[in-house]
Amino acid sequence: MTKKILIVDDDEFYRSLLVKALDAFGFEAVTVNNGYEAMKICENHLFDLIITDIFMPDMDGLELIKNISSRKTPILVISGANAVGVDYLKTAMMFGASDVLYKPIEFDILQEKIDRLISQ
Repeated sequence: MTKKILIVDDDEFYRSLLVKALDAFGFEAVTVNNGYEAMKICENHLFDLIITDIFMPDMDGLELIKNISSRKTPILVISGANAVGVDYLKTAMMFGASDVLYKPIEFDILQEKIDRLISQ
């Protein structure tokens, strides 16, 4: 059975990059543009992993993590964080994120993190 991963990122380039990588890794990817869309799709669908950006308009990744962490689905946060962003990433881990991956994404590390998080 193919594992299903939700990608939440407002950056179309990174969404498409992640979709291509996940397809190559053998996963099914579903994409949304923001936290509100993610919340809505999570009401009716189960995912094996959620990958979310931390900085997005409307509902940022922190708010999303707070709202979905009770589902027990692993959450991988991706970010091009600067010094200010590091505090957000620490907060994301406190709110229930499972791991963090920094942009630019290295695909071997992405696959390693996904495999580890899904197998837990």
